[in-house]
Amino acid sequence: MSNRAVESVREGGTLRGNRDGTSDREVFELGQGGVKRFKRVHLLKKQFGPLVRVPCYLSNTRTTTFNVMTEFQDAARDAAAAITMHKLAVERTARYATAGADVADATTLWVIFHGYGQLASEFMTTFARLAPSTTRVLAPEGLSRFYLELPRADGKHLARTGATWLTRDDREDDLRDALGMLHAVVGQEVDAILEARGDVPAIKVFGFSQGVAMSMRWVADVADRGVPEEGADVATHVLWAGGLAHDVSDDAMRAAWTGTAVQVVVGDKDKFATDSFRRSLRKRIDAMGILVDEFTFGGGHRLDDDVLRQLLR
Repeated sequence: MSNRAVESVREGGTLRGNRDGTSDREVFELGQGGVKRFKRVHLLKKQFGPLVRVPCYLSNTRTTTFNVMTEFQDAARDAAAAITMHKLAVERTARYATAGADVADATTLWVIFHGYGQLASEFMTTFARLAPSTTRVLAPEGLSRFYLELPRADGKHLARTGATWLTRDDREDDLRDALGMLHAVVGQEVDAILEARGDVPAIKVFGFSQGVAMSMRWVADVADRGVPEEGADVATHVLWAGGLAHDVSDDAMRAAWTGTAVQVVVGDKDKFATDSFRRSLRKRIDAMGILVDEFTFGGGHRLDDDVLRQLLR
């Protein structure tokens, strides 16, 4: 019979248990006296309150005693309290992709925001195929990249990488960095088109999945800052298969979407776009007083050529 981990022990107690005949679902009561077996962990929690999980094993042939040392836990807490985190602003190199019309021919600039785990170059491929001749497409890439698969001994997890816009860790700093990067990249493109054509292009924005919320943050920040080099209000904002940004107020989005055509797209088999998700999204947009055009296609959490071609016109 193989060793089995003891599931839980009470802080500061002593564990004694004979392994013979014990099933995988059983845990042990602590104490100096004999041992009682409980069939369910919740009974132990009810009896003793908070538990400490320890990686200890019982031998097939002997009774083993373990003492859980609270001194170790106290030392770990003290060590954590002694750590001070610091922050330092550094220069970053951002990456972005472009496709479609040359700056001299671009009357429209689409700024597209990829989803979680995607790269700008990969996300751009569908747009590059479908963009009209006078449309230029700009795809900024999230500043944080990572391997899409967990580490493997054969190293094959190194083959695929993806990017993300934000995580919950140091969110405000990452958001500030991302918005600064977006303003610089879009401003550079608009300036190039303005210099080549003598006119500012129509600005249209597209967000997919995680990119929906990030595109909303950027659009709201543009409206709040009134960034002159970005040149024009957002003419169209497409929200494709993603949730609304929870950290942008309804008032801010209402102001940002003034004069903007807002379009919502979901696939009828999108596992993330549940009925509850759609109702919540619709309720919030309605509360803003924003009129939207809704599009549905037969498919899951992906782009659809027919709908996208229609929106890019």
